[in-house]
Amino acid sequence: MSASVVTARKVGYATRGKVLIDDVSLTLAAGQLTAVIGPNGAGKSTLLRVLAGELACSAGTVHYGGEDARTLPPWRLAARRAVMAQTARLAFPFSVREVAALGIDGIGRGLTRERRRAVVTTALEKAEVAHLADRIYQTLSGGEQQRVQFARALVQLSAGREASADQVLFLDEPTSHLDMSHQLQLMDEVRGLTASGVATFVTIHDLNLAAAYADRLVVMCGGRAVAQGGPHEILTTALIADVFGLDSRIGEPAPPGSAFILPHAHAEKRRSLRNGATGA
Repeated sequence: MSASVVTARKVGYATRGKVLIDDVSLTLAAGQLTAVIGPNGAGKSTLLRVLAGELACSAGTVHYGGEDARTLPPWRLAARRAVMAQTARLAFPFSVREVAALGIDGIGRGLTRERRRAVVTTALEKAEVAHLADRIYQTLSGGEQQRVQFARALVQLSAGREASADQVLFLDEPTSHLDMSHQLQLMDEVRGLTASGVATFVTIHDLNLAAAYADRLVVMCGGRAVAQGGPHEILTTALIADVFGLDSRIGEPAPPGSAFILPHAHAEKRRSLRNGATGA
């Protein structure tokens, strides 16, 4: 069984008298990709921010190893987890390389200048934005900015690895602005990181991507985790009807006159990533 990296017990979060998260318990394990699905307003992003230590829970506890997230110094928390938010606006005209390098701040002081540059360059290549390294961040499209933020998160994980062997990557709807090719490329990188031992936690709306890449699903609805388990175990027509209000078919071809695009040639690569054939 994989080691627990983050453990949440009966977590709740409320603000201005409104309960956004209620009695959620889960474990994020090393080498396991957990995907969170649910309708808009279900509490997915709030749960991510609570687990990442960006919001203090109103009830329950979040532990990194044996340490309460609320008592971890900011630099130690930054070394143990990286967060890719849905959106990231910058007020200053940083280049793409400078934005990615922000992941080193506060945790990579022991890295030489050459090592820092190598870490950033590798992350830009993995996020497929190396060709944009000298572009100003604000001039990029939404999808390009999203990939740059992914690179920044990769830099942070690399910089923090010497300080913490147990790491977790949080990604909040990381594919929302990406075309199909870049969605698969990003999720392949996430899968590779997971295979290397990183615990990964992804909020996502695409149920097909969630089913294809996740080891474990958490289904959120009304601030509660209404189901947890493997994709094939819990993704049923009944659950989709209850949570999303949709009449669906699972694993069936598209009806006549319509089309369903499934990148079959990509499936073998995805299986190899799931089995750990490719590392970070």
